Amino acid sequence: MYVNIKNLNYSYNNKPPNILNNISLNVGKSERLILAGPNGAGKSTLLRLLAGKHMVSTAEDYNVLGTRYTQVGFNGLALCADTWTKTINFVGYTAYVIDMPVRDFMKKDQQENIERRDMLCNILKINLDWNMMRLSDGQRRRVQIMLGLLKPFKLLLLDEITSELDIIVRTNLLNYLKEESIKNGASIIYATHILDGLQSWASGVLYLNYKGEMKRIDSSELNVKNIIVSNMSQDYIDMENENISEVEGRKDHNTDVYGKTQGGFSSGRATNMFVN
Repeated sequence: MYVNIKNLNYSYNNKPPNILNNISLNVGKSERLILAGPNGAGKSTLLRLLAGKHMVSTAEDYNVLGTRYTQVGFNGLALCADTWTKTINFVGYTAYVIDMPVRDFMKKDQQENIERRDMLCNILKINLDWNMMRLSDGQRRRVQIMLGLLKPFKLLLLDEITSELDIIVRTNLLNYLKEESIKNGASIIYATHILDGLQSWASGVLYLNYKGEMKRIDSSELNVKNIIVSNMSQDYIDMENENISEVEGRKDHNTDVYGKTQGGFSSGRATNMFVN
């Protein structure tokens, strides 16, 4: 079992309100799970917990790839996500504006995984002679994904990483990840709002509602897009009935332990509470 979590509760700085409530999750080999829910539900927070970027507050059981204290790059754990500081294991998206060719960026990692790098460059349509300073946002994103996937993984966490990819590159990447999952027993948790082309890709859906409560749905039961849209529509109806907005009740806690303003509450932007 790659992930074994029971009754996880999480709040920033151990102060109410909880972002995640009574989360239980089991992930075995070769699973491809779509993580969905409204903005602010805590999807990025959950992925960052799994990646070891936040410390677990309380949980009856918590085990990711055989340990309670996970770290990206070790034991087969990979994360591809936007980052808001440069103090974490994976180099942030903003750090990619630098005057050097792609082949020299994180050169040691590339040299240690040349065959895998070349395959990813072909899939993502990356030219190793591109200058990082001159790339578009979409091209930088492709380089970021390539670097994040250089090492073989057992568990891959994707947080809205494909939003800037064109349809051809996105399709190539999803096909490659599905093949990795089936062939090598790797599992993927993919947070995204782009649902096209995922019906035959996903093996299940993790739906996180506005209360930070999660349920798992087998993708074979219902159309992936329909089940997510249905659940999210109900969320907004419930929020309206309860007179709850996406911001109210959370903005007072929108700072990190040093009092710095975070870019977003649920995603933990700017927080320095990382487990390295």
